[in-house]
Amino acid sequence: MINEPGIGVHLGTILGGFLPIEPRDKPAVYRLDQFRRDDENYFFSSESEEVWRPALRSLMLKRFRVQLGDHRWAVIKEPHGSQAADIVMSLLPRSRMIFLLRDGRDVIDSMLDAVTADGWLLGLLDGYRSADRAASIRSQAYMWLWRTEAVQRAFEAHSDALKMMVSYEDLRSLPAPVLRDVASWLDLDYDPMVELARRTDVETAQKGPGKFIRAAEPGLWRKNLSAEERASVEAIIGDKLSELGYPAG
Repeated sequence: MINEPGIGVHLGTILGGFLPIEPRDKPAVYRLDQFRRDDENYFFSSESEEVWRPALRSLMLKRFRVQLGDHRWAVIKEPHGSQAADIVMSLLPRSRMIFLLRDGRDVIDSMLDAVTADGWLLGLLDGYRSADRAASIRSQAYMWLWRTEAVQRAFEAHSDALKMMVSYEDLRSLPAPVLRDVASWLDLDYDPMVELARRTDVETAQKGPGKFIRAAEPGLWRKNLSAEERASVEAIIGDKLSELGYPAG
């Protein structure tokens, strides 16, 4: 497994990540490439696609080959770069794509826990502190929305035979049948996947608030987000949640 190589983060630079701005309404443009694609000076301009696209594809394949070694294939996990999924997957059209979808409210709740004073992520970032909670909730809501939309675009454009959508909630509640389907789709033997399914729960000592694996329990946002916070989230991602089949709070 190649864990979060970061290529999607670099290609999908969020405007608010380097400008002192935050979304007021639902913006039509949120990535640097969307903002500057028609500017001939922009490195990844649409005018120069015939130059940079094949070169970028070659760079990605060569870089992944370093980690791939003698193995036939690798699984690349890139949730925090998924805002550029449409770019990345367009460069790797013969790769398989798994769209792992999770309720955005749980994603937001998890990220907030990670950056508490004792959170695992903040503990890795020396010199930083948590941002204002209300602003963080809005920021994370937009990030989930944009990432989800980018992955949807990538998924829609990808070959039907090479893509699969998996619900995080189904994976947690019914790991064996979901993993059986994934294994069959990948033409893998099922036995190793059964063993993996038996280990979906980690030791209690490894879980808890502020830890990398906090609970992995769908629906915790109902307990951890206030009514006002839930309303703030709903205003941003409510329509997308409804479209994807997630019930209102």
